Amino acid sequence: MNNPTLEETDRDSQSISQILFEYQQPDNLPIIKLSLAHRPQFRLVKRDDGTFVLTISECKVSKKSLSLPQFPPQDFVGFRFIQASESNKSCEVLIGVDRGTRIAAYAKESDIIIRSIGFGPK
Repeated sequence: MNNPTLEETDRDSQSISQILFEYQQPDNLPIIKLSLAHRPQFRLVKRDDGTFVLTISECKVSKKSLSLPQFPPQDFVGFRFIQASESNKSCEVLIGVDRGTRIAAYAKESDIIIRSIGFGPK
């Protein structure tokens, strides 16, 4: 019977390894990219006018520094901050936005891409 080692278990587990502020080409669109170990299962919900919560199942935050608020460059219109935390075997990522900002998130390989999709009421 093969029992996985702790190292193999860690390698197979889902974790957030980076939070990056980037520009998607060809339009130079500001995006937030969460880098993970594997293609993620996640859910994005609006908490209130200024906050969205992205929940990633069976996930950990790989570095303590990622649990601190991360602030985007000034030209990331609509975004105020992003902060990851662990909660009940999942990761919760708080995304602070300007009032009226709408965002979307999608998986691209093992990353989650977050972008603004507009402003104002929907």
